[in-house]
Amino acid sequence: MLAIRRRRMNRIKRKMDKATKTFRTVARVPSLASAQVLREPSTDEDVGPIRDNLLVSSLWSQICHESNKTIWYRMQHIVNPTTRQVSSLMPQDCSSELSSKFSPTGKYRAVLKDVPPSANSQTKKQFMEIWGKSNRISATDLEALDVHGDVYFDVEFKSFDWSPKEDSILYIAETKIPKSEPFYKRSAQDSASKASSGDKKPKKGEEYVYKEDWGEQMVGKHRPALAVFNVQSENGQIVSMLEGIPDNFSPAQALWAPDGSIVGIVWDHEPRRLGLYACTNRSSYVFHLAEGTFKLLTSEGLSVRSPRFSPDGKYLLWLERKVGGPHNGAQRLIKYEWATGKSGVVLDIIADKLDGVDPLKFRGIFCSAIPTRSWSKDNRRLLMNTMGPTTITSFVINIESGKVTVLNSSTDYSLSVLDVYDDYVLCAKSSPKHPKTLVFAKLPEEGNEKNIDWVYLTEYEVLPGLEKLEYGVHYTQASYDGDNGFKDLNAIYLKPDVSDGSTLPVIIWPHGGPHGNFVNAFNNDAAVFSLLGFGVIMVNYRGSTGMGEDCVNYLLGKIGDADVKDCQQIAEELCSMETLKFDSKRKVLFGGSHGGFLSAHLIGQYPESFRCAVLLNPVTDVMSMSSVTDIPDWCATCTAGESYSFTGDVSKEDLMKMYDASPMRLVHKVVTPTLLLIGKKDVRVPCSQGLQFYHKLKANGVQTKLLVYEDNHSLRQIPVDLDALMNSLLWFYEHLGLIKKEDL
Repeated sequence: MLAIRRRRMNRIKRKMDKATKTFRTVARVPSLASAQVLREPSTDEDVGPIRDNLLVSSLWSQICHESNKTIWYRMQHIVNPTTRQVSSLMPQDCSSELSSKFSPTGKYRAVLKDVPPSANSQTKKQFMEIWGKSNRISATDLEALDVHGDVYFDVEFKSFDWSPKEDSILYIAETKIPKSEPFYKRSAQDSASKASSGDKKPKKGEEYVYKEDWGEQMVGKHRPALAVFNVQSENGQIVSMLEGIPDNFSPAQALWAPDGSIVGIVWDHEPRRLGLYACTNRSSYVFHLAEGTFKLLTSEGLSVRSPRFSPDGKYLLWLERKVGGPHNGAQRLIKYEWATGKSGVVLDIIADKLDGVDPLKFRGIFCSAIPTRSWSKDNRRLLMNTMGPTTITSFVINIESGKVTVLNSSTDYSLSVLDVYDDYVLCAKSSPKHPKTLVFAKLPEEGNEKNIDWVYLTEYEVLPGLEKLEYGVHYTQASYDGDNGFKDLNAIYLKPDVSDGSTLPVIIWPHGGPHGNFVNAFNNDAAVFSLLGFGVIMVNYRGSTGMGEDCVNYLLGKIGDADVKDCQQIAEELCSMETLKFDSKRKVLFGGSHGGFLSAHLIGQYPESFRCAVLLNPVTDVMSMSSVTDIPDWCATCTAGESYSFTGDVSKEDLMKMYDASPMRLVHKVVTPTLLLIGKKDVRVPCSQGLQFYHKLKANGVQTKLLVYEDNHSLRQIPVDLDALMNSLLWFYEHLGLIKKEDL
């Protein structure tokens, strides 16, 4: 018996060693974050062998499990657009850099660096460095200046912009919080003399005053402010904190206007700060600040983002949609004529499809930002990215006619514009089995954009087995609903090749949101699952982004019902296709956030359909979540289809709709073995949601397990990511009969 058990244990060890090795191999695949054309095009007066070359700099990230850190590095590529020859220089580590940017003429480069605590300093520091073409000109310890807190670098607030005169850098930083102390504190003998020297006295009794932050992924960010770093200041004021922003607004995404004034957006944070992460529906305005005079350029009731000037300074463009409603939705593109103040719509919100454009690639603007440099040389065309039904789509839009031309030649891959300069375009390209690569092209003349011809600057890393994976997209019409509502839904599948007549266990994976979507870009977890022998079905149910505004709005008031039925329909349809070799009797569930919500519903509504389930930070009780989450509006809008109100009482009817939509209502029907993975620091879906579900399952005699991490909603800290995925695989292996529980 001992020998048999030992052999079983060895088999399990080999299986988990293979899983760990596969995970670490996939995790080490570098991810392309940004790229930029650095060298200006040559002139007739230029001489030398490299006069026709361009210098391209790209920024990459890579997971390092040995140090539990993400490392960042730059690659430089010398490109000859004429001969299409490419040479790449050795990568250079830049992990300490928070941001860097060249000045408009390329004369200077500003770098903000993060210096971690050391033996000489117990606190981290942020340094602003200014570099010339041959040396570092200056390095300034921003913490030592004591004028603001940490600099912001999240996608919602980040700003790092050179002034037109190249003498200043504009950025966003935390407002300096006044010091406080207890009502009674023992004082040093010389405290009286220090107090009289001009130092500000700390305020008494304000240590515990509540300070609102901006929710998930932004804990600790309370009050942003505009800051200007004066590059040429030596003995004067190095950093200036700009005034003029009203107290009820928080500035963000600021940039210099061509005349040296400032444009950006302001979030309205009264009466409270709601979560901004993954939410494009928060009240905000485009503002203009000139010599201390503050002016709003947009009206009330809108959510705006990503202001961008045309290179000639004639137009200011931005994205906007109405406040409220679903957290993510389609946006319109607005054009504002800087000289006259006249504004108009370049491309409106698309309800379903746009005439003349492939609906499998483009059904409206769904994105978080316009690329920083995204204009054609003639100032008439803007290059952007959007989520399509199953792809990240790059497109060109004429800002005068509104005509849209898609750059993706097929739906087999995703394409993202990173930088546009002098009609040279840099993009990231990937697919479910091809990690991101950097591609380069010259933008064709207007009307011929579809003929763009890409040059590969980098090649994706070939992983063992990755090329043999198969992927595809399944488009279908929802069978649920007898009305004339929106019907389109789809799924992306990824699987190993099956040529021996066997079948595959299959992971059903609904995305979170609910207003998000899966695209056919490289996904680390999906690649790991498939390399280890699983089929993976990533479901885009109705309510997903990328399929027009009608699709997003369809789900309001229907969560826990329509989206659940969509997932079940997709699972049944794909498992019935003999060519895919998915085993309908070996289905498992994997989902986080709203995907966890749907997985919890599926095991309650279809208790015999799935062998096991893994739920990551799942929503289980919408009614109780509404009082503790950073997105209480989600609870009201998605269950009742109504707008959220800060004031007044919540009706019993709305509370009952939250209850009816919750998986907790069906927990007594669950028989599926369920693993829950939750983060103690999650403020989007507080850990009490998973705990509540776990205790109910346990009380009902359902096999369950709970893992609790010191992490937030995403569960993406490096050691957490590995542990969560390995435990998920163990759960699948055990309940699919691939290993025995008693041998664990």
